[in-house]
Amino acid sequence: MTKGVAIPSVEDVRCPGCDSLAWRRLGERVIEAPDDGSKQGFRHLFVTEDGPFDWTCEACGYGATPGGHLDHMVSKVQSPAAGRRGPLAHG
Repeated sequence: MTKGVAIPSVEDVRCPGCDSLAWRRLGERVIEAPDDGSKQGFRHLFVTEDGPFDWTCEACGYGATPGGHLDHMVSKVQSPAAGRRGPLAHG
Protein backbone atom coordinates (compact mmCIF):
# COMPACT_ATOMS: atom_id res chain seq x y z
CA MET A 1 0.00 0.00 0.00
CA THR A 2 1.34 3.42 -0.91
CA LYS A 3 1.64 5.87 1.92
CA GLY A 4 -0.19 9.13 1.14
CA VAL A 5 1.40 12.53 1.62
CA ALA A 6 -0.45 14.41 4.32
CA ILE A 7 -1.09 18.08 3.71
CA PRO A 8 0.18 20.01 6.72
CA SER A 9 -2.20 21.90 8.99
CA VAL A 10 -2.03 25.66 9.49
CA GLU A 11 -0.34 25.07 12.85
CA ASP A 12 2.37 22.98 11.13
CA VAL A 13 3.42 25.92 8.98
CA ARG A 14 3.13 28.89 11.37
CA CYS A 15 6.36 30.77 12.01
CA PRO A 16 7.92 29.77 15.35
CA GLY A 17 9.36 33.28 15.65
CA CYS A 18 6.15 35.34 15.37
CA ASP A 19 3.27 32.87 14.78
CA SER A 20 2.44 34.37 11.36
CA LEU A 21 1.85 32.45 8.16
CA ALA A 22 3.70 34.46 5.54
CA TRP A 23 6.54 32.45 3.97
CA ARG A 24 8.54 33.41 0.92
CA ARG A 25 11.29 31.87 -1.14
CA LEU A 26 12.49 32.39 -4.67
CA GLY A 27 9.43 32.18 -6.92
CA GLU A 28 6.98 31.07 -4.23
CA ARG A 29 4.89 32.37 -1.34
CA VAL A 30 2.80 30.57 1.26
CA ILE A 31 0.34 32.90 2.93
CA GLU A 32 -2.62 32.65 5.26
CA ALA A 33 -5.87 32.47 3.32
CA PRO A 34 -8.92 34.44 4.38
CA ASP A 35 -11.41 32.39 6.37
CA ASP A 36 -13.62 31.08 3.59
CA GLY A 37 -14.90 28.05 5.47
CA SER A 38 -12.38 25.68 3.89
CA LYS A 39 -10.32 23.36 6.03
CA GLN A 40 -7.10 24.56 4.43
CA GLY A 41 -6.15 27.93 5.89
CA PHE A 42 -3.24 28.76 3.62
CA ARG A 43 -2.55 29.43 -0.02
CA HIS A 44 0.47 28.62 -2.16
CA LEU A 45 1.34 31.13 -4.87
CA PHE A 46 3.93 31.15 -7.61
CA VAL A 47 5.37 34.66 -7.91
CA THR A 48 7.79 36.39 -10.23
CA GLU A 49 9.43 38.56 -7.58
CA ASP A 50 12.88 37.73 -6.29
CA GLY A 51 13.12 36.24 -2.84
CA PRO A 52 15.44 34.32 -0.56
CA PHE A 53 16.58 30.85 -1.59
CA ASP A 54 15.15 29.19 1.55
CA TRP A 55 11.74 29.66 3.20
CA THR A 56 11.84 32.93 5.17
CA CYS A 57 9.06 34.55 7.20
CA GLU A 58 8.02 37.84 5.62
CA ALA A 59 6.81 39.19 8.97
CA CYS A 60 9.89 38.66 11.16
CA GLY A 61 12.66 37.29 8.92
CA TYR A 62 12.84 33.86 10.60
CA GLY A 63 14.50 31.37 8.26
CA ALA A 64 13.43 27.73 8.14
CA THR A 65 16.43 25.42 8.42
CA PRO A 66 17.00 23.81 5.00
CA GLY A 67 16.03 20.14 5.20
CA GLY A 68 14.43 20.62 8.63
CA HIS A 69 10.90 19.76 9.72
CA LEU A 70 9.47 23.25 9.11
CA ASP A 71 11.11 23.43 5.67
CA HIS A 72 9.43 20.13 4.75
CA MET A 73 6.04 21.22 6.11
CA VAL A 74 6.01 24.53 4.23
CA SER A 75 7.23 22.77 1.08
CA LYS A 76 4.28 20.35 1.26
CA VAL A 77 1.74 23.16 0.98
CA GLN A 78 0.04 22.79 -2.39
CA SER A 79 -1.66 25.24 -4.65
CA PRO A 80 -5.23 24.23 -5.54
CA ALA A 81 -4.13 23.44 -9.11
CA ALA A 82 -1.39 21.10 -7.84
CA GLY A 83 -3.81 18.99 -5.82
CA ARG A 84 -3.93 16.16 -8.34
CA ARG A 85 -0.20 16.18 -8.99
CA GLY A 86 0.90 15.61 -5.41
CA PRO A 87 3.26 17.79 -3.38
CA LEU A 88 5.22 20.48 -5.08
CA ALA A 89 8.68 19.36 -6.03
CA HIS A 90 11.47 21.52 -4.69
CA GLY A 91 15.08 21.07 -5.70
